[in-house]
Amino acid sequence: MWVAAGSLLVAVVAIVAAGLSAWYARGQRDEARKARELLVQERDARAAAPWVLLHFQNDAFALTNTWMHPLFEVRIRAHGVPFVGDIAWPRIDPSATETFLIPELEVVRKVNVEVWWSDVPGAEQRRWMTVLPARVR
Repeated sequence: MWVAAGSLLVAVVAIVAAGLSAWYARGQRDEARKARELLVQERDARAAAPWVLLHFQNDAFALTNTWMHPLFEVRIRAHGVPFVGDIAWPRIDPSATETFLIPELEVVRKVNVEVWWSDVPGAEQRRWMTVLPARVR
């Protein structure tokens, strides 16, 4: 009888320990999910382009650095626009806006634009592609 009671006690302790272990593991899983979500949000925030591209006036457009640090070796390429090569700046400060000209062509309706930059001088170049915004008349 003492053996059965001892076995029952060991079984109850094992069940309680298993329940506590499952509860702790569930909490760890939930914390890991939260941490992963935060990492994904941070990655997406870093991956987001730091640029706002707007029509300024006539054939002028404005490129604004929306990040909180300067960006380097910035260049723009407008595809399908003849006689316009790469437009470049060595540095664009935070919240700074640079203007540039892209002539309007009747035959070109949609102009794809690539913006290249690096986060620090000499670092790997990053790229953002967009469509040149419509001219506001």
